Amino acid sequence: LITATLEVQNGGEMRGSISHSGGSLTSNGITVHTHTHGGVRTGPGTTGGPQ
Repeated sequence: LITATLEVQNGGEMRGSISHSGGSLTSNGITVHTHTHGGVRTGPGTTGGPQ
């Protein structure tokens, strides 16, 4: 599929590797490459959710 725009309105699934370049990738309102995590500490701890 080669297209300038794509809108999926009824759900679905994607499988396999996806390569993305040349723009922003947003999932559930979070821009993937610029989001931050609160509560980050060194060691075995975990982070808070995306902000």
